[in-house]
Amino acid sequence: MGRDVASQIRLDQEIGVLFKVFGKENIEVKGFTNDTTYISYTAKNKDGIDIRMTIRVPRSYPTAMPTIFAVKPELTLHDGSEIPTYSSIWHTLASETVDGKRAIQICHFHSSKWTEKHTLYLVLQKGVLWCQAYNGHKSSGLPMNKFLHEVKM
Repeated sequence: MGRDVASQIRLDQEIGVLFKVFGKENIEVKGFTNDTTYISYTAKNKDGIDIRMTIRVPRSYPTAMPTIFAVKPELTLHDGSEIPTYSSIWHTLASETVDGKRAIQICHFHSSKWTEKHTLYLVLQKGVLWCQAYNGHKSSGLPMNKFLHEVKM
């Protein structure tokens, strides 16, 4: 069972926006017509680590909130230890194994604050900001909450 027509049209339009803003050559879409759609993008950093992120868009989007994971490379803290999960300091939620490596779920919106007005563009933009904060942490050793502040939406 796939998406309803209105949800599929919205998803198609939002993917079009991602292609336009981030470059069609930089966005990879898989499972486009299945229950779950996966959208991947690599946040490039000239002075740090390029981070591959994947947004998991559920069939019930936009009612249900998508998730976003930092999937490649396997990320560690400044001291080499694992990034903590479910951490407000590191803006993380769960971790999962993706392609045999630990992937970190990035906190982009609080689930109670998610509405149908939010978009995949905002989710990916918050992921990009998280990646910039991660690179700031790696170069300075400061916790990521020093680089990320809650954005009121």
